[in-house]
Amino acid sequence: MTEKESKSKKVEKEEFKEEYKPFTDKKYTTQEKILMIIGFILYGFIRLVICLLLAIIYTLVLKIASLFTEIEKKRKFMKIWTSIVVRMILLSLGFWRIDLIGKDKLRKSIEENIRIYIGNHTSSMDIALSMVLFLPSFAAKKSVQNMFLIGFLSKVFQSVYIDRTKSNFVVIEEIKKRAKETEKPPMAIFPEATTTNGEYLIGFKRGAFNPGTKIQPMIFRYKKGWPFNFIQYEWSLRNGVFHFLDMFCNLFTTVTVEFLDPYEPNQEEKEDSKLFAENVLKYMSQKSGIPISPANFSHKIEYAKKIGTSLK
Repeated sequence: MTEKESKSKKVEKEEFKEEYKPFTDKKYTTQEKILMIIGFILYGFIRLVICLLLAIIYTLVLKIASLFTEIEKKRKFMKIWTSIVVRMILLSLGFWRIDLIGKDKLRKSIEENIRIYIGNHTSSMDIALSMVLFLPSFAAKKSVQNMFLIGFLSKVFQSVYIDRTKSNFVVIEEIKKRAKETEKPPMAIFPEATTTNGEYLIGFKRGAFNPGTKIQPMIFRYKKGWPFNFIQYEWSLRNGVFHFLDMFCNLFTTVTVEFLDPYEPNQEEKEDSKLFAENVLKYMSQKSGIPISPANFSHKIEYAKKIGTSLK
């Protein structure tokens, strides 16, 4: 047993709080780990190479196109190219089927140009799925724009950069400004501000609700895969590299993306973003059947320290 596993067991027995439940990850048995290693050797590594090549090709084409035109304004081209390549990347990860519930609601939201989409955040795949379905921009840390390849993509997608060294007021104003820029892509925001294991919804940050505009809620659910139905697709505190490698060990899985009815705030909610956020959280919990936890990001940090892991 590793030191990390020992600490985790100690927390579970002696100091485990209710607020830690959304951040627990599956602990694989030795037998499960061996099966995953075999799967990765037989077919996972090849799929990893394919995935990386597709990501490089996708970025290079956009990079070359950006030399001749303002690529971020070519929405039709961007949507077609992204839908094709990112869908192929998802296939290489084993996501052969995307069950889309509420397709008519998504279509209507696109037609109405709803500016803000929000969802529960359980996996890195939430972002890729959003790219395929409606090609949004995202809120990202300011440092992301300087990262190799990812920085370029964040600019192409017209991301809103968040400087965590500045006050919340600056962040709020950036989101309010983007909500009014109807010629730009809508924003996809994950108001939980961190990933969970998908078993709970945790408190929403208020940034997405400050503009006081109609919100399009969505719910992501990852199903068990094949041949190994024990692999967890949700990602909370597990090492990010292993989170990706785990997915390559399965040949097939299904994800469900459900678009709920848009939520339009009343006057009281427009004037009180905290009330707006709380009511949307309750609405999403009621419609999805996912319970609300009293946890927030600070509990995730606390739990991570107790089990001897770090947040990156």
